[in-house]
Amino acid sequence: MELNLDHWTIEQLSEIIERKETVSLSEACKQKIASCREYLDGKLERATEPVYGVNTGFGALYDRSISEE
Repeated sequence: MELNLDHWTIEQLSEIIERKETVSLSEACKQKIASCREYLDGKLERATEPVYGVNTGFGALYDRSISEE
């Protein structure tokens, strides 16, 4: 099963998991992931303040720094 940029329902994903299908990412997915990564890397390089949920925790952990590792 190749995952693409279409929206998937919980039911569809559950069926894939239940059937234990092997999945792969389409080229469009891989390009989208790479583009998002470039965006986040650039944002982090320019940021003077923490970026919530990227280099901080979520919710009650909002004030905790997340290392680059």
